Amino acid sequence: VTASSGALGSLSITSAGVWTYDVANADVQYLKDGETKTETFTVLATDGTSHTVTVTITGINDAAVIGGDNSGAVTEDAATPTLTDIGTLTITDADTGEASFQTTGITASSGALGSLSITSAGVWTYDVANADVQYLKAGETKTETFTVLATDGTSHTVTVTITGINDAAVIGGADSGTVTEDVSLSTGGSLTITDAETTEAVFVAQSSTTGSYGSFSIATSGGWSYSLNNDLAAVQALDAGDSLSESFSVSSGDGTSHTVSITILGTDGAVVFGSGTGVDSGSVTEDTVLSASGTLTSTNLDKGSLDLQPQSGTVGSYGSFSISAGGGWSYSLDNSLAAVQALGAGESLSDSFTVNAVDGSPHVVSVSILGVNDAPEAEAEVVAATEGGDIVSGRVSATDVEGDSLSYSLVGAAPTGLTFNGDGSYSFDPTGEVYNSLPEGETQDLVVSYQVNDGNGGQTTATLTITITGTNDAPQVAGLPGQSTRENEPLSIVLDEGLFSDVDNGDVLTVSATLGNGDPLPDWLSFDPGSRTFNGTPPVGEAGDFTIVVTVTDSLGASDQASFGLTVDAAPLVVDNQPTTPPLTPPLTINTPSSDNGGPTNQPGVSIPDTPTTVQPTGDTFIPLENGVEVNGEIPDTAITADEGDSTIEAGQNFVVEGEGGGQLTFDARLVSGDPLPEGVRIDSETGQIFVSGGADISELQIIVEARDESGDSAQASFTLTKEQSSDQQIAAQLAATAAGGLAPAEAGTGDVGTSGQETAAVAADANNGDNNQSDAPKPLQVDAGIPDQMVEVAETGTASFEVPVDAFVFAGESGNLTLEAKQANGDPLPDWVEFDPGTGRFEVDLSKAGDDVLDIEELEIRVIASDGAGNSAFAVFSVTVQQTEGEAEPEGDSAQEQAEPVAKGEVGKPQADKRAAIKVVQQQPVPAAADFAKLAAAAKPGLTTQLQAQGRQAESQALLDDLAALFTNVG
Repeated sequence: VTASSGALGSLSITSAGVWTYDVANADVQYLKDGETKTETFTVLATDGTSHTVTVTITGINDAAVIGGDNSGAVTEDAATPTLTDIGTLTITDADTGEASFQTTGITASSGALGSLSITSAGVWTYDVANADVQYLKAGETKTETFTVLATDGTSHTVTVTITGINDAAVIGGADSGTVTEDVSLSTGGSLTITDAETTEAVFVAQSSTTGSYGSFSIATSGGWSYSLNNDLAAVQALDAGDSLSESFSVSSGDGTSHTVSITILGTDGAVVFGSGTGVDSGSVTEDTVLSASGTLTSTNLDKGSLDLQPQSGTVGSYGSFSISAGGGWSYSLDNSLAAVQALGAGESLSDSFTVNAVDGSPHVVSVSILGVNDAPEAEAEVVAATEGGDIVSGRVSATDVEGDSLSYSLVGAAPTGLTFNGDGSYSFDPTGEVYNSLPEGETQDLVVSYQVNDGNGGQTTATLTITITGTNDAPQVAGLPGQSTRENEPLSIVLDEGLFSDVDNGDVLTVSATLGNGDPLPDWLSFDPGSRTFNGTPPVGEAGDFTIVVTVTDSLGASDQASFGLTVDAAPLVVDNQPTTPPLTPPLTINTPSSDNGGPTNQPGVSIPDTPTTVQPTGDTFIPLENGVEVNGEIPDTAITADEGDSTIEAGQNFVVEGEGGGQLTFDARLVSGDPLPEGVRIDSETGQIFVSGGADISELQIIVEARDESGDSAQASFTLTKEQSSDQQIAAQLAATAAGGLAPAEAGTGDVGTSGQETAAVAADANNGDNNQSDAPKPLQVDAGIPDQMVEVAETGTASFEVPVDAFVFAGESGNLTLEAKQANGDPLPDWVEFDPGTGRFEVDLSKAGDDVLDIEELEIRVIASDGAGNSAFAVFSVTVQQTEGEAEPEGDSAQEQAEPVAKGEVGKPQADKRAAIKVVQQQPVPAAADFAKLAAAAKPGLTTQLQAQGRQAESQALLDDLAALFTNVG
């Protein structure tokens, strides 16, 4: 086995090839962490073939071994300005090149005052400022540690101990005093001390330490006092000019000592002054007791009673003092002084005066000045406000000579709009209704009393006057209900005086009226401002919806407006009953979509001769359908004959488009149950015609037809379809009259209301009181004026309301009581955001109840059903257009604008911005046939297109069509 050069280990191998490698662990300690050494060994096969075995030795980190000088020490004041200690650490490390120290990354213990540095060889130096360790007492130590790192990261701690020494205290201040026999028996002063050891900068307290002639006391703060024992014989033996002295030693917390010296002066016989209240002291009281007096006595121990040196009007700090030779004295307090007035209850001042005996011996007469609580002082304040204007704010003013904290409160209730706070601040809102009655320029004074309290029983009262200057308030006009009339019928509308108001006292109001676009009223309608009355008779051709704006103006030009809708219905077109031609043999069956019970009826006595013949309707008065007016909102129930050919129902003609929109309608139909139409029944999606094949297996179907315009609006109507057996003589005929060239809404200012829409009528034939396709008896309860379409402006969180007009329904005979019910036109309940009160007929729109659907609300079709309790009912359908506004809705009663206005079709001067077209459902209604179509054409209809349809056997159908065509050709 041959080893590589420098190999530290050895390898052996058996003849079977098992090899073993050995190396001494001590020989590889020099390897650093992760460092490797590779050794190779060449082995030989029996035939001499060689092979190499490679062994890799990997090192790990061997911790350094640190020793040497691990600690150091410094002593306070041993050097200045820096205390230093130096030491050396030793280090060994088996890993080559790591037996050294890191010179950075040294970590000091928390709060260390000094710093330590170290070289890579382990020499460390510690430094601390001597000034930073002066606080240490004698023998007190502070230990600081520093962690250093070897190159391989092995840590080691160096500990340094700082030892304090005593710093002598520095004592100063007043360290001497003087007393005088029989005259001044005490003295005192205050010593000062500083010591670097802050806890030792105090004195050792003494209490009444007895000296040779008196006693001495000192506090830890250094304040000292000395009291002379005047009774001692040594003291009394002193003559004037003689003196004695004694001293007392004091020490600080660290033992530093100091001496206080006392000098005792002698006198020629001591003068003894009297003491006590009324002798050398007295008292006065602020504001109440302003003088004091007494008698001071003086006695010389050697000579007896002595006179005093008199004084007159000696001015002291707070008053004047006088004394006579006999000792009678008086004191007068200067009660006006600010210092005296600033005294509170329980507070006091002292005034003193030195009095001398005739031998010069002094004595002090003291007067105590007792305080009382002074009430605060407040000033009346006047501020100005404007009715309806900005809030006025401020703070009332009050002072207290004692500087007490003051509180404020009103005397009585606060007037409307005033907020008065405990700190004296206030605000006044002049927008309250109670002030609105002030006319322009007039003023009103609100005088408010308030109280100021100092919390010590002192209080005072003052006033705050608010002068309110009136402004002009606009008059108000309450909501005006809608009105209706007919052409050629006189109209008189009196506006109740209570509808107009002005909160300003004595203001004069003027009322005027115009159309909604500001144009004058039409020629046929006048308005008398004095009586507030509209009068007029609308002529034929004036049918339509008008918006009347009523303006009330006060004497200063402020105004308010409200509007109401005036609906002028077309005058009825009366058709007289007239006999018809002789009967047709065999009888003729005219089958029409009709609301009459019984379906198709045979008309005996009716014939269509070769010459043109007029077929007249009979029975009730027939009124043509007004353009755009909804009638019941349903397609009449329809009966079809069981021919082999198809039957056609013009369901699409029962839908018209109103408003500024329009476009092509598309139609769909399904059964009321939701199922699709059965086989043999279909609807044309473009025309709305329903086709029924003769072979369709039906008896009675309830069908819903839905029309939808290009903007997405839709309407629905339902009807019942029945199939009856036909005979050879049955012929179905239907006449459709459509107003041609429907007009768009008129432009603002033209004064014209355009018409649009269509009218569909069925031919009626009668043989003098025979059956026809209309009920001959008037309905007990029927729609009269109906309910106009409504447009409400309301915020997302606001409300608006409107009511069913009183003339919506009418009894044909005797009057009765109606019960109202409301639902959507398609039969669904009203949505949550619409509430209906059946007792009052009032609708309320509250968009806050619409939830997340509020942004999708635009229009709603509503059906109102009136019942009389006797089984009779009628219903009217109208639409509600919701125009959402920004902000809050107007409060109820504040403006006439909250009244919902009818949506007039083609209304002048009020274009409906961004309003979709609304799809309406109209019912086929009878119109006069033959010559009376001339009246229909004269009633502001732009034109008439006649369409004839007949159903039955071809020959008879063609004959009927020819005769009817000739009939209308003659009419023109």
